[in-house]
Amino acid sequence: MVLKYLLNWDSFKNNFLDYFSKNIFKIYYKIFNVIILLLINVIINIDLKYVIMKDSQTKIQLSPKYKNYLEKCDSLKTELSKLITERDHLEETVKKNFEALYIIKVGKNEYELFKSECEVSRLKRKFELIQIKINHGKKVDIENIDKKLNAEYRKWEQKIEKMMSKIDLSKRRLKSLMTDKESKKLHNLYRQLVKKLHPDINLNQLKKEKILWNRTVDSYSIGDIEELETIKMLTEDIGKEDISKDPLQTLNKKIKSYKDKIIQVMQYIQKLKSEFPFTIQDKINDSKSVEGKNKETLLKIKNLNEKRKELLKIISNLLMTNIEINKTKHT
Repeated sequence: MVLKYLLNWDSFKNNFLDYFSKNIFKIYYKIFNVIILLLINVIINIDLKYVIMKDSQTKIQLSPKYKNYLEKCDSLKTELSKLITERDHLEETVKKNFEALYIIKVGKNEYELFKSECEVSRLKRKFELIQIKINHGKKVDIENIDKKLNAEYRKWEQKIEKMMSKIDLSKRRLKSLMTDKESKKLHNLYRQLVKKLHPDINLNQLKKEKILWNRTVDSYSIGDIEELETIKMLTEDIGKEDISKDPLQTLNKKIKSYKDKIIQVMQYIQKLKSEFPFTIQDKINDSKSVEGKNKETLLKIKNLNEKRKELLKIISNLLMTNIEINKTKHT
């Protein structure tokens, strides 16, 4: 039995070695293929940027997948720059122009109304203070009462001054409005600079770019076209960096960031358009609506002026009565 087993074992060993020697190359080749496939899979999932193209010459080009990511990134960057430009145009130009128009067409009368309301309220308070002095049998000191009223109504006076300042600014703004051609040029210049310098688009903003962006914002807010043109010249080399040097992972982060910011800016624009003065845009452009609003305000001013005259008369009579009482006491 033992002999038979040993003979079978020798036969098996010889057959195995013979098979192994004949197929060793195939085994190594299959292992090598598996390793190569695994490496390719890793490259595809991490950073597939290049592919070897065989034409008349062998050369390396960007892979179609990577090209697609580059195009998507640039497209989102352009869309974001347009939305940011639209948002800033609405906020810095359209909104301020409508506010100025509202103040000139309607706000001037609202200013007069508020001023009349303050005067009537102050006279009522003056009457109360005089009446308190008289009720307590004390001398009425008008100078001290006026000082007290000045302190109490200081915030009201500041608001009146602020409203008056807005009226002056609105007059100057509407007188210095740009032509359509100038406005379009300003808008286009700003959009180009937004794409190159805005921190939401250029995630790795350099110190020089930050300074230029701050200058851009200041120049745009005052409509300085010449300054924006100068900044554009200074940014000729910015934005020309080779984005194809970015790993696929970095491009993915940029794409996600652009998408998130596009949503944020769109939501902000929607919110902005739902607020004053955009909500009354149609009414401001409607002469009948403006006329009706002004008539209503002027009527309120007229009633307050009548009330003011009554209070002045009452206070004057009260002071005269107080003087006569004091004279009687001394005699």
